[in-house]
Amino acid sequence: MTHDEIAAWAASRVKRMGYPIAFANMTSAIHGEQPDVLGVNCWSHSILIEVKVSRSDFLADKKKPWRANPKMGIGDRRVYLTPKGLLKPEEIPYGWELWEIDQKDGKKPRLKIIKGRLEKRAQGGAFSTRVYEYVNCDVDEYKHFAGMKNDKTS
Repeated sequence: MTHDEIAAWAASRVKRMGYPIAFANMTSAIHGEQPDVLGVNCWSHSILIEVKVSRSDFLADKKKPWRANPKMGIGDRRVYLTPKGLLKPEEIPYGWELWEIDQKDGKKPRLKIIKGRLEKRAQGGAFSTRVYEYVNCDVDEYKHFAGMKNDKTS
């Protein structure tokens, strides 16, 4: 899949994840950051997804001013989305997630969370509940940006 195809797929995926307003390949006249995918939910929380299809693109991304100063950046939740095997969890900045997309033989793309919060459903009698597992990070790291940016009153 190309960069733009992955971004379009991710925008449709985040809509199903509870972010009904989602855009792919955005541009902005007033903000330097141009996210590959931006989703917003009903509580004004946002998810930013940066699609990286090469290591050089990922390494260049680290030099952007809104990566050096996270308070400048967009997104309460921040994710790098790459083809399978491109990056390792230890390369991902603190507070960011790593998702991989894998598409074999033209089949439906599959998402795998390599670093971040994995949501599972647990059946408990007549009801199911959400259970979260933190993969290659702890709860504090996952909440790093959410805790910094979810205070919508400031």
